Amino acid sequence: MAVISESQKISNHCLTLEDCKRLRVSGIRELGSYSERNVTVFMEFEKLVVAGSGLKVEKLCVENGELELSGKILSFTYSARKRLFRRGFFSKFFGRK
Repeated sequence: MAVISESQKISNHCLTLEDCKRLRVSGIRELGSYSERNVTVFMEFEKLVVAGSGLKVEKLCVENGELELSGKILSFTYSARKRLFRRGFFSKFFGRK
């Protein structure tokens, strides 16, 4: 039996691609970066990178976790999102990494 660790969990989200011209994504936490060629979106445990041309953010509602893109969508790629912990002032003295 396979055991799924906390770092391997996948958050609930949905992707809908229409004719490679419109992409709707739910379950987003943060919009990373965007241009006409690439859009990076962060979810709870994943990062989604959308590549294409003429990409435009039509709708963004982080409170509801919704994103809608238009343009020529060529690909999208998932990768695991590393959890980033900031080191505080006291962590330097107490050896916490």
